[in-house]
Amino acid sequence: FPVTIAELLWSRIVAQTLCSRIKITDVEVKELFEQEKFNISVKKFLLAELVIAKDQSDFGSSQNFANGLVVELRNGASFSNMVNQFSSGFSAENCGEIGWVSQNEIDKKIFDEVLKLKKGGYTNPIALSDGYHIFKVLDAKAEDKIHDQDLKAARNVIFSHKLQTAAKGYMIDLRKKSFVEKAALENVL
Repeated sequence: FPVTIAELLWSRIVAQTLCSRIKITDVEVKELFEQEKFNISVKKFLLAELVIAKDQSDFGSSQNFANGLVVELRNGASFSNMVNQFSSGFSAENCGEIGWVSQNEIDKKIFDEVLKLKKGGYTNPIALSDGYHIFKVLDAKAEDKIHDQDLKAARNVIFSHKLQTAAKGYMIDLRKKSFVEKAALENVL
């Protein structure tokens, strides 16, 4: 559709008069993402691990040993003592701690098991290529993560909506101010 001169002028008046008045808060952006069912929350876990190397001669004995350790841990045994005594993982030097991880940073099968746990909980042994891993959740948190392009798009949507609403209100105010009663006009003439 061709744009008329009146529409161009109106757009310019609205831009000059109203754009600087429009403010967008982080709360409004978050609400928009929630309304659109856009998941911005990323779960992160501070994990420690205990790695039991697979016994090349008898895989079953390594798994049974790992299962026994989980039972002891859940009954109150010291995780750091178990790590120092039995872990073959690189993290053993750091009491088993591997740091904060999110879903896209670890194997799906590990994340799925960790997701079920509360702080202080232990996974059952998880078989990986280097052995059986027992993970402990040291802490958990959720972080809001919004990509810059999504944030910009959300702000534009909110801005456009607010500008449209403000422009309608501005037009109504102009009409009210410009209304001239017929009787008042006849008195002037």
